[in-house]
Amino acid sequence: MKNFFEDKYKLFLIVLSIIFFVTYLFLSIDFNNFSKMNFFHQPDYLVFNQPDESANYFFIRKLVVEKVFRVGEDLSFLTLNQLHPRSMTVVQGTLVPIGFPGVVAVFSLFTSFFVYIFGSSFFNLALVSLVPLLGAVTPLFFYGFLKKIFNRRVAFFASLLLFINPAWWYYASRSLQHTIIFIFFVVSSLYFATSFVYCHDKRKSLFAFLWAFLFGVAILIRPIEFLWLGPLLLFFLVYLRKNLTRNSFLFFLLGAFLSMLIFALLQIIYYGSIWSTGYAFVQENGMAGNILDKISSNFFLFGFSVKAMLKNTLFYSGLVFPVWLFVYFLSFVYLNYLLLKKNLDKKKYKILFGTFVFTALCLIFYYGSSSFVDNLSMQYSIGSSQVRYFMPLYLFGTVFIAFLFEFLFKKVKYFIFIFFAVLFIFSIKSVFYDFEGLLHIKSILNEYNDIKTEIVQNTEDNSIIVTRYADKYIFPDRRVITSVEDKNFVPAIKNLLLRGYKVYIFDLFADKRYYENMSFQLDLSDISISEDIFKTKDSVLQQIFLK
Repeated sequence: MKNFFEDKYKLFLIVLSIIFFVTYLFLSIDFNNFSKMNFFHQPDYLVFNQPDESANYFFIRKLVVEKVFRVGEDLSFLTLNQLHPRSMTVVQGTLVPIGFPGVVAVFSLFTSFFVYIFGSSFFNLALVSLVPLLGAVTPLFFYGFLKKIFNRRVAFFASLLLFINPAWWYYASRSLQHTIIFIFFVVSSLYFATSFVYCHDKRKSLFAFLWAFLFGVAILIRPIEFLWLGPLLLFFLVYLRKNLTRNSFLFFLLGAFLSMLIFALLQIIYYGSIWSTGYAFVQENGMAGNILDKISSNFFLFGFSVKAMLKNTLFYSGLVFPVWLFVYFLSFVYLNYLLLKKNLDKKKYKILFGTFVFTALCLIFYYGSSSFVDNLSMQYSIGSSQVRYFMPLYLFGTVFIAFLFEFLFKKVKYFIFIFFAVLFIFSIKSVFYDFEGLLHIKSILNEYNDIKTEIVQNTEDNSIIVTRYADKYIFPDRRVITSVEDKNFVPAIKNLLLRGYKVYIFDLFADKRYYENMSFQLDLSDISISEDIFKTKDSVLQQIFLK
C-alpha cells in the first residue's frame, strides 16, 4: 500500500481515469437531464449511428433482459432470408449477429451484473458505461506494462497521451463499438505477461493464466486479429521460454483453452458450428456459411490494392490527425536516433520497433485496400472504419512520442506542457468539431429519434420497411429489408404483398439512379408506389402496392 501511494504518476493517472470516464460518456448520457432519467421502469430502446452498434445493442438487450441468444423470425422463409438489418443475418429462421458474438457475450456479462443488482431499469446506463470505463482504465494497464519494460516517466507520458489521443478518445465515447474493448484485453494481457516475466513467487502461474486467458478474450472479440497477434504471441513465447516453468506453462495452456472453449460455445450457439460465420452466405438448408470457405475464396477481405493501401495510410495516419502526425514523425526520428546510439541497451527498443513494423504491415496489407467510406458524404473522417482498424498503430504511436517527451523533459521541462496543450486542443477539435465528430453524431441521433417516431406513427405494427440506411434506427420497431441488390429482394417483397403485409420504402429521394434501378427491379406492371407519406430533408416514406 505504501508503494502504491509513493507512485505519484499512478495516482495522477487514476485521477485522470475518473475524469476521462465521465468525459467519454458525453455521447451516451445527457448530463443536463440526468436527474430526470427514470431508473424504475423498462429502459427506453436506444438509437445508434452505426449498424454494428445497433445490432450489438439488440442482441445484448435480448440476452440480458429476455435471456435469449437468437431471435426467431417467422417470416424468414417467406422472405427468402431477406428480412433483417445490415449487421444481422438469418440462420435457421432466427436472427443472429453477422459477426463478433464475443462482443455480445462480454457486454452482456458486464451489464448482467448491474441488472442483477439494480434491476433491468439500469440496463442502458450499465451498457453504455462499459466502453467509456475500459477506455479510461486501459491507460492504467498501459502504464503498468510500460513501466516494467522502460521506466515510469516513459510509461506515464505514453498513458497520458493515450487518454487524449483523438482516435482513442472518439471510440471510447462510442459506447457500442468494440474496438476499445479489444484493445483493453490486449493491453491487460500484455500487463500480465510482463508481470509473469518479472514475478518470482507463487503468483507466476496465475499471471501466466491471466496472460493467456485475456489474450484469448481479445481474439474472442475480434478473431480476425489473430492473423497478426498469433505470430506475435508465438514469437514472445519462444523469446520468453526460459521464464516458462512446467507449472506456469500448464496454467498458460489452461487460460488459452478456457478462452477457446468460450469461443467454440458461442459459435455453436449463434451459428450452429465452430467454423460457421454470419459473414459467409447462408446455405440453402438455412445453416450459416463456413468461414474457411470464405477465407479460401478471398483471404484479403477488401482485395489487394497497393494504391489503396498508400492512400489509406496517408489519410488515416496524417490527414485525419495532421498535428499528431507531425509529432509522430519527430518521435519516429528520435527513436531511430536511439537505435543508432552507442552505450544503450537497444534490445527492448528493437523489439518494440520490430513489433510495430510487423503490426503495421499486417494491418495495412489486410485492411489498407478498403476503398469504402462509411458516411454518405464520402469524406475521410475520424468516424471511418479504418480508424478503428488502425487503432493498434495509434497505440504504438503514443509510446514513440513518450520517448521524445522524456528526452525533452530532461532538456526543457516546461516546454512539455505546451506540447501536451497543443495536442489536447487539436484532439478536442478532431473528436468534437470535425466532420462526424461527437457533436455532429449527438445531433444526428436526436434527428433519428424524431424520424423513427414519425415512421412508427405512419406505419402499421407488423409492416415491413425497405431501406438501405435507416435500419439502424427503424429496427426493431419495424422489420426491415436492406439487401436491395440481392436476387431475392423483389421476390421477397412480392411474397409479403401477396400475403397481405404492408410494405413501405424509406430511402434517399435524391438518389435517382437508385430509384430507376428500383423501378426496373420491381417491374411497374406489378408494383406501384404511393405518394409521399412522410418526408425528411433528404428521405421519403412511401407505400408499395401490388397492382
